[in-house]
Amino acid sequence: MQNSLLKLSSAFFISTLLLTGCGGGGGSSSGGSTPNTDTGTDSGSGSDSGSGGGSGVSNFTPKQSVYLPLISGAGWRYAVESAGSSTETATASTSSDISGPTEQLFKTDTGLLTYYYTSTNTEIEFWGIAGPISQSVEGTTIRVDDFFLDEAVPLWRSSQASGTSIEISGIGATVGAVAGFFSVNVDVELSGSLSNFGATQVTTTYGDIPATRVILSLEGIGEVSGVQLPIEYVDDVYFAKGMGIIYRKTTIGYGGDDVINELRLTSLVNLPEPILFSRSQSDAVLSSSSAVVKFAGGSSLSTTSYEALNATGASWLDLNEETSNQFTVTASGGTIPSTAASEVFYFKATNGSDEIPLNVSIGN
Repeated sequence: MQNSLLKLSSAFFISTLLLTGCGGGGGSSSGGSTPNTDTGTDSGSGSDSGSGGGSGVSNFTPKQSVYLPLISGAGWRYAVESAGSSTETATASTSSDISGPTEQLFKTDTGLLTYYYTSTNTEIEFWGIAGPISQSVEGTTIRVDDFFLDEAVPLWRSSQASGTSIEISGIGATVGAVAGFFSVNVDVELSGSLSNFGATQVTTTYGDIPATRVILSLEGIGEVSGVQLPIEYVDDVYFAKGMGIIYRKTTIGYGGDDVINELRLTSLVNLPEPILFSRSQSDAVLSSSSAVVKFAGGSSLSTTSYEALNATGASWLDLNEETSNQFTVTASGGTIPSTAASEVFYFKATNGSDEIPLNVSIGN
C-alpha cells in the first residue's frame, strides 16, 4: 500500500472510534505476487456466447460470465497461502446480505474474506467483502466486519480490451467496524480502476491453464467525527474460462499493516475437471488422463442425466455422446489455435436449470 494513502492520525482515529457509539470501518483487497505464468492468447474481452467467448453456437448464450461460474454448492478448493498454505473449500451460495443488486447475489467464503458478486453474460460485478479482519493501529485492534458497495463495480467486463483500464469514480460504500466495545459505520466514496492485463497461463494441479489477469484497485477516504480514514482495496485476479478464479491476491489497508488474502486453486468442487490437450506439430493430442467429461474427483456426467447445451463448440474439438452413456471430448482434426486457448462446453441436468461449464484447453 502506498504510505501516502495511509497517513492517518492513529491516536485521533482510535479515540474518535472509542467515543462513537455507532458507525462502521473500512476494507479492501488483493494485490501482489504472481503465480507461475506464461504468455497466452485469451484476451479476456468479447461476449460470452457459444463455446464460451470463442467460436461457438449462435443459438446458445450462457446466462453468467464464462469466467466465473456461480452455482450454489459448486466452487473451488484453495491453498490459502496467506495463512500458511492451509486448504479451504469455497462454494458459492445465494445471499441477501446486500440490498441493491437486480441480479441474483452470490457469495463465496474464501480464506479470510467473503466475496460478493453478481454475474451476467457481459460482466462480473463486485459488491464488497465481509470479514472479520483486523489491523493494529497504535496498539489498538480495529476490526472490520464488512465493506459493502452502494452499487457494483466491474471485476470483469466483456467489452474491455486487453491492455486497457476502466476508470471508476463516485462509488459509495459503507464500512462496518469495531474498535474496543464500540461499533461504527463509515461512509466512503471510492475511486479507482479495473485494469485488464490480458492473456497468460497459470500452472495448476490440472496443468497449465490459459487465464486472463485483471486488477481491481479502489481507494477512498471516510470520515468519523471529523477524522479521516483512508481505505485501499487491491484485488489481483486470474480468471480461467469455465473454471472461475484460479489465483487471487487481495490486499486491504485502512491504517495499520496490510491484510492479505492469497488463494491458489487446488481443485474444483462439483464442477467438471478441465480436459487438456498439448501440441504435436499441427495436431492436438490429449494430455489429460481421460477424455471423459466428469465432475472433479467424482463421477462422469451421464448422457441420460445431462444434456449438452453447445455440443458443436470449437472447430478443433468434438463433443461426443458414447454408447457407454458418457460424454467425451476429442480433437476433430480441424485447425488448432496458434497459441494457448480455452473453449467451454456447457451442460445442464435434465431436471435442472444450472449451466455447468467444462474448460477444454490447449497450451502454447
